[in-house]
Amino acid sequence: MLSLGKFLETQGLTFTNRANGYELDWNQMANEFLYWAAQGWSDDALIALNPLAFRLSVTKEQAVVDSIQAQTSENILLDQNRRELPTRQLNIVRIDNTFSVEPLADQTLSFIDIKYTSYEHMIVLDNISVFGDLIYDPVTGARQYRLNLIASTSTEWNGAVDAQGFILNQDNVEEWENYKIYSKGTIVKYKGTYWSATAIVQPNETFDYNEWVQSDYSHIELGLLPNLANKANQLANSYDINAANLESDNDLLSYGLIGFRPRQYMAALNLDDVSQVNIYRQFLDSKGTILSAELFSQAVLGKETGDYNIYENWAVQRAVYGANANRSYFELRLNRALLDASPSLVQVVLPLESSKADQTVLNLLRLTFFQQRLNCQQILRFHQLDM
Repeated sequence: MLSLGKFLETQGLTFTNRANGYELDWNQMANEFLYWAAQGWSDDALIALNPLAFRLSVTKEQAVVDSIQAQTSENILLDQNRRELPTRQLNIVRIDNTFSVEPLADQTLSFIDIKYTSYEHMIVLDNISVFGDLIYDPVTGARQYRLNLIASTSTEWNGAVDAQGFILNQDNVEEWENYKIYSKGTIVKYKGTYWSATAIVQPNETFDYNEWVQSDYSHIELGLLPNLANKANQLANSYDINAANLESDNDLLSYGLIGFRPRQYMAALNLDDVSQVNIYRQFLDSKGTILSAELFSQAVLGKETGDYNIYENWAVQRAVYGANANRSYFELRLNRALLDASPSLVQVVLPLESSKADQTVLNLLRLTFFQQRLNCQQILRFHQLDM
């Protein structure tokens, strides 16, 4: 009996239940058996020893407990009367690699068949890439024998189908069935239309339209979707240059504050997202100089090394060819504190000229082209936009 308890512990079962101040493990079961045997019971007397009768907990590293739903006559759960114990009468909790099951009624767990499983990852490649490159030809057998995979791996994987921070929404809506209970918000398909339950729907023979509301399933996003915690974490790391993700619109907007946009030549160099952002940051201090052009010299890019020389040639612009009048433009510095109305007025004035606009801009250079292009109308109207 004690050896059985030690064996079950090596299989991942934990004995932490307590009753009447005693810890229910196989040591306690052995003591109760000795006490029962010393009472002189008859030969046909029975005793039930089960330290996991009211709660079973099991933990296995790099593996999870497979489904315990009865599928065959051998894979079933039995109570103290050797009757099948339906899973709907059990409280099943899965947290990481720990699995626990507890009966909701007065029944006890007397038999359970637990099987462990560990999921592995698999990548299926198309025969032809999006660029038209041949990967595998099933007719001739021509193939690429080596592929370079650039990706990031996650840590602390526990062997389960688990994507922390994401919600997996699959296109697995089932047809409505009679005599079946549905919880609030459940989506079913009935006569080619998707319906959502407005409340708990009790088993019924016919479909009651008053208990369902038609749902536009085409507007529901499918696939791997970030949950609320993941989205909140993305906001917290919006400006973290060491956690850049150029596939995220949030990161692209954040790095847009320094003028960053994905460059095709950086992607062609097989630079990851973090490297692209940090290289552009180094461009800012030396932008327009030879230092920015020499940034990739002596850089080790896989098996290749950048080695090139740049020779500067300077020139002085003497004139502009073509319709240069169309290139005339001006810039005004606006004071947000003064433009509190919508619309707000801004007027360009000459020295000693009065104005009733919300903000005035003094024209000390007497820009004649500005007055001509606005037909001497120097008042500009701006509307504030709600962002």
